[in-house]
Amino acid sequence: MMSGITDFCQFLFVFCFCFFCLWEEVSHGQLIAAPPDMEFMKPHTPVTK
Repeated sequence: MMSGITDFCQFLFVFCFCFFCLWEEVSHGQLIAAPPDMEFMKPHTPVTK
């Protein structure tokens, strides 16, 4: 039972890590119109760039 939970947590960690890396690649490649950190972290703050 415990080994299954640990495997799931490890899989989730790897999945999130890969997703973050892909997100960085896409954002640096400018495939997304606005920077994700500005959009999601501070939605009410106007982006001045």
